Amino acid sequence: MRLAVRSKLLAVTIGAVAMAAVGSVAYATIPDDNGVIHACYSRSGGSLRVIDNSVTNCKQGETSLSWNRQGAVGPAGPAGPAGPAGPAGPQGPQGPQGIQGPQGPAGAVSAKEEQSNTSGPLTSFTTGDVVASMTLPAGNWAVYGRVRIANDASAEYSASCRLEVESTSEDNANVLESVSTQGQQTSSQFLNMMGLATVSGAGLVEVRCNDSLSQPARWSNGKILAIQVSTILP
Repeated sequence: MRLAVRSKLLAVTIGAVAMAAVGSVAYATIPDDNGVIHACYSRSGGSLRVIDNSVTNCKQGETSLSWNRQGAVGPAGPAGPAGPAGPAGPQGPQGPQGIQGPQGPAGAVSAKEEQSNTSGPLTSFTTGDVVASMTLPAGNWAVYGRVRIANDASAEYSASCRLEVESTSEDNANVLESVSTQGQQTSSQFLNMMGLATVSGAGLVEVRCNDSLSQPARWSNGKILAIQVSTILP
């Protein structure tokens, strides 16, 4: 009976040792938690065996080795060629309108007016009689001239007038506009002239009229109005 009991105890002990060995193998950690693989290299035979260094050590005559499962990061390679440009994306939504800025100051505007309260017959048939005149400072100007033409008797008359800048005779006249008229007996007409001019210095502006048919014609109410502008567009 004692022999039988001892045999059973020996069998249980061997089974427990076997299960413990199986359990140690089942829970072996290769590689370890840091990703390192451990092994033992036999210097005599050259054999290599991988171990779990948390539970196993190399034997006498073996050299301990270890290496990472993942190698070190190598240097960056050269940049590749640029790829072709992709298609343009769709247009984004329009943003909100910004707030309106403050109104700027009004530009400077200057005007000059000259009116002749006299009248008289037209006597010149070449250069023309000066019926109104004005001197303007340098700048850009919109110039307006006006004169009333009538006959001086009961005969037919024909007269012409022109608006000139920086001129004193017909030879160097800068004529902005010229108009003409005809009349019978006591009829009269207003001749209106207008133009744009750039004055570089002190510029003389004149309205000149002459009788085209050598008939008695009379002028009156000669007037010039000049308004300075910032720019004259082409």
